[in-house]
Amino acid sequence: MPCERHRAPLPLIAPLTLVLAALGVLFSAPSKGSAQAEHGTDNRDERSLDETQTEEDPRALFLEGQRLYSTGQYEEAVELWTRAYEISGLVALQYNIAQAYGRLGKVVEEREALARFILAEDTPEDLKAVARERLAALDQRIARTALIIDGDREGAEVLVNEEHVGALPLPRPVHVEPGIYRVTGRLEGFAEASANARVTPGEQLRVRLEFARLELGRETGPRITPIAWGLWAGGGATLVTGAILGGLALGKSSGAERGSADADSASKLALGADITIAVGAAALIGGVITQIIYRKRAKSEREPKLAFEPRLGGAALTLQGNY
Repeated sequence: MPCERHRAPLPLIAPLTLVLAALGVLFSAPSKGSAQAEHGTDNRDERSLDETQTEEDPRALFLEGQRLYSTGQYEEAVELWTRAYEISGLVALQYNIAQAYGRLGKVVEEREALARFILAEDTPEDLKAVARERLAALDQRIARTALIIDGDREGAEVLVNEEHVGALPLPRPVHVEPGIYRVTGRLEGFAEASANARVTPGEQLRVRLEFARLELGRETGPRITPIAWGLWAGGGATLVTGAILGGLALGKSSGAERGSADADSASKLALGADITIAVGAAALIGGVITQIIYRKRAKSEREPKLAFEPRLGGAALTLQGNY
């Protein structure tokens, strides 16, 4: 099903350098690793951070996270800044974490980090004001998140993740939290229409349901083959003809003397009636056999065929097919 995406513009957060400067002051004291270097116990360059130092030193984690952020590696920056926050407890790091989440488009996580930053008592008021402005914009964006559902059949019931939300046409967008949803439409006489939708924060995703009419159920049993119809019709007509001939023969023979012309004519009519009735009966039986075979081979590529084969002294009626 077609989907159209609409996103509301979101103001950018204040420059990251505001908090980076504050953190730079907080982390200005020499780290354990750098102090060891000053006393000659470690000859490594202070800018070179090995894995052990990065894991233990919040200042090193902060600086490495700053480097990763500046190169666009936002997920890695979040990981290091989160670890630095867990070790140091410096709430200012939450502002940087929110920045990185914003770059990643993770609005819910960004909002949580900003909320922690604002609630901290030691957060400067000017930075709180900037964070509050951003938080308000995020709340508006999340509140706009919705599915705009329409379709080509009025009256169809609409369900979002199997929860009934109304019938088409819906009077207003369906507000949802960011996530993945299955939109379903149901209407008697039509196949179920469905679509999967992934909605990001602040997005108004248009989903259109298109319904296909169900074909009326057809007879499940095999139909009667035309050959059977032909045999039955021909056999029936032949039987009627034989009966007429038999009646004529009976009329001719009534009161006729043996050897007379009427007796000979009655004898011929009786013979013709017998042959005609036999052919008609054979045709009827052939129709029954044909239909039985056709039922067994309803999905066969070809139907049984009836053939007349001339033979010495007469003709034979044969039925050809796969058995």
